[in-house]
Amino acid sequence: TVRKFPDTVMASYGPQRGYNVTTSVALNGVASDNIGQNRRAWMAFDTKVDGTDNTYWQMGDNSHYSSGTGDAVASHAPIVPGHTTRGGWLKLELPHKLLLTKIIVHSNNAKTVGSGSEGVNSAKIYGSNDDSTWYVVKDTYALNYADTSVTVAEDTISTSTAYKYIIFQITKTGGGPGAAVRELEFYGTAESTPVLARLGGSF
Repeated sequence: TVRKFPDTVMASYGPQRGYNVTTSVALNGVASDNIGQNRRAWMAFDTKVDGTDNTYWQMGDNSHYSSGTGDAVASHAPIVPGHTTRGGWLKLELPHKLLLTKIIVHSNNAKTVGSGSEGVNSAKIYGSNDDSTWYVVKDTYALNYADTSVTVAEDTISTSTAYKYIIFQITKTGGGPGAAVRELEFYGTAESTPVLARLGGSF
């Protein structure tokens, strides 16, 4: 059955019902979430989409992306281990593997509203089952907004592999030097865990 994940309202980085949220770290050592202003990565999974302060994920500083173009800054923006694409990202660990079919992104701004936009223009999605080797689940793509003035984008994902760890990387903004996401919704089918494994038994 296709459902939305996380299937809980995150109230911290975790662990929470088997879920954990972490972020990338830029080359200057600044984490890719704004701890100083309490706009943390886990807030992308708190089900709040109205943009109220302290309820959304925002980059930790304003140097991940070039002002005007929104392109990730090669000398500063982080990468996913084993890959070369740059951009701030967050990682969700699930209590089970998930076969992704769709993602909905609630951007903090529309994707193109001027050089100051924190809107998410393009992204890339990765998956892993060991938190070490990362595979591209959806290569760099322009988010499917209905038009340039809306902030909600829905995109399908085609993969035959279920993953326990998912990374969402913002590769380009709407022109601003930073980026912010009100909410991320991952949709898919949870991989069932064999009864013996759930009980701690062996095969």
